[in-house]
Amino acid sequence: MKITSLDKFYAVPAMQRDKLRVLGTEKPNNPAIAPSDIAFTVIHGDERKPIVVSAEGTFDPVIDAQWAKDNPKVLTNMPDGEKADFSFR
Repeated sequence: MKITSLDKFYAVPAMQRDKLRVLGTEKPNNPAIAPSDIAFTVIHGDERKPIVVSAEGTFDPVIDAQWAKDNPKVLTNMPDGEKADFSFR
């Protein structure tokens, strides 16, 4: 979660960020893996939140602001050894 800077995004008052949206993009290095086949799950304590990835590889990382501060675990279903490029815009 630290690479997203979502903690800094949520630190700004809501009225100052209401016209801004953070989106993530992921692209598996293996072309045989479709971006939409990748699933992310944010784990915070006993809570789990799935993050859906589109066919183009974009996803909305909207989570609870406190979660972003706590830097929760993010699991993926990518096969062992596979890598992907990530960016946030």
